Amino acid sequence: MPLKANIHVSLNRLRTQKSALELAAKKQKDGLRKARTRTLIQVGGLVDLTPLLAICNIKLGDDLQLEHQDKVEIKKIKSFFIYFYKVLLTSNS
Repeated sequence: MPLKANIHVSLNRLRTQKSALELAAKKQKDGLRKARTRTLIQVGGLVDLTPLLAICNIKLGDDLQLEHQDKVEIKKIKSFFIYFYKVLLTSNS
């Protein structure tokens, strides 16, 4: 086989390997994204089991970025989580 043909065969093989690696990386990234989304949904379900949303005047289905423009409710929830985080830190030490 001439040298030029060998180069083309090698080049095609490398392109195929590159495509396979890119596909594997995309699948891994998609899997991580889906896992993160699933965890966030589950945490949201746990929050829904508490009175936290009612205390902050947030209804299920509210778009927290658009509908709560004054952000008071968001600040309340964020403050709660920060406080809870600090309580957990001090109780574990």
